[in-house]
Amino acid sequence: MKNTALLMTLFAALLFASCGGAAKNQAEPENDSTETVETEAQEETEEVEEPAAVEEEKDYKGELGLFELRGPVKSCTWKNSYGSFTRTFDEDGMWLTHTGKSLKAIYPSGIKRDAKGRIVKGLIDADGNGDTYAYNEDGSKKKATYAFFDTVTEETCTYDDSGKLTKMHVEDMGMDGEGPYNETYEDLETDSHGNWTKRKVKGGPMAGTVTRKIEYF
Repeated sequence: MKNTALLMTLFAALLFASCGGAAKNQAEPENDSTETVETEAQEETEEVEEPAAVEEEKDYKGELGLFELRGPVKSCTWKNSYGSFTRTFDEDGMWLTHTGKSLKAIYPSGIKRDAKGRIVKGLIDADGNGDTYAYNEDGSKKKATYAFFDTVTEETCTYDDSGKLTKMHVEDMGMDGEGPYNETYEDLETDSHGNWTKRKVKGGPMAGTVTRKIEYF
């Protein structure tokens, strides 16, 4: 009986040790291969460098800012109820022709340019008749003056924070002048370069819808 009791005691001790070991194994599992793969994948992902963001060009190229044109513009045709005209440009954004005529033909008495090569004055004749242009820092048109004998028209442009033209104040002076007025704009359609292709003009004698057909290099 004594031997039997001793054997029972040893059996109970072994059974308890076995159960305790199982519980420990469940609470503290060995290193799981799946967890290791996920950790390594996360580390690799963190090490991959994201490509640098492409900064959009904010300044107008060449003389395109005189006409609210961005991108590699080759030509632009404006059309409204009064008719249409086309301007062409080179790959640097410099103004080449107007209705098929070169700038030298339009301004036979000379062209003055700024340090960036942009036109600031074009003379039609020796009497001083012609056009004067001024630019904002981003290259957009700040002001333009058109003088032809007894009529002088001055345009002053206003832009919003995004650089979009919102208003143009026009002083139309002289015998045939319309007097001061404001033009405001609502862009109805734009292309992939952000250039408007259809616009509604409000105020002044040019009120109505204007369309532009733009060709790019």
